[in-house]
Amino acid sequence: MRSEAYSVLAGLGGQESRLQLSDGECVALEHLVDEWLARGLGREQVTRSLVSGLPASVHSAGAFLRTRLENKMPPHRGPP
Repeated sequence: MRSEAYSVLAGLGGQESRLQLSDGECVALEHLVDEWLARGLGREQVTRSLVSGLPASVHSAGAFLRTRLENKMPPHRGPP
C-alpha cells in the first residue's frame, strides 16, 4: 500500500500534465511531501502549492518538484 505522500505525487499528472512523474520519482520525492503533511498541510493544499504558478514549460517534473518542495517548505506549526 502506498503512502498518502506517494498518492499526492502520483496524482499530480492528472491535475497538470506537465507534472507527470514516474514511480521512481514519486518514491524519491515522497519524504518531502511527508514533511509537508507532517507540518499540518492537507493533500489538497500540497497539490495546490505544487501545481499553481507553473512556468510555460517544465522540462523535468521530478527536478522541478524537488526544488519547489524544498524552497516552499512551510514552517513548523508549533503550539500557540
